[in-house]
Amino acid sequence: EVRCIDPEGWPVMETVAWAVVDRTTVYASGIVPTDGSGNLLGADDPKIQAKACFDNIEQLLDAAGSSIDDILRLTCFATSSKAARAFGAEHLRRIKRKHAATMIVINELLVPGAMFEVEVIARQILAL
Repeated sequence: EVRCIDPEGWPVMETVAWAVVDRTTVYASGIVPTDGSGNLLGADDPKIQAKACFDNIEQLLDAAGSSIDDILRLTCFATSSKAARAFGAEHLRRIKRKHAATMIVINELLVPGAMFEVEVIARQILAL
């Protein structure tokens, strides 16, 4: 059975869940640096945007019965090399356990002003 995870207070999407849980694995949709109302955080500051992404990842994984320490794979789409370096620094600060990761630099994202969109796959440790 696949369960959809849409954290309380996050914008609800019609056909996409913020994450799905299949047995013991959490698959998160693209996480961006926004608040619960969808407002961009950090405007032109990649450090603030990177922190906001990780804060959102932690909140989403918590809602799915997982944690940042249970990430198996992280994929980050960044809009510049400078932004990618800021994300990488926050990544090293927040995740201590070895995992698979990919950083891809692209021209732009769908959320205006966002420098990052992050997908994660994690183990689910708590049955909800």
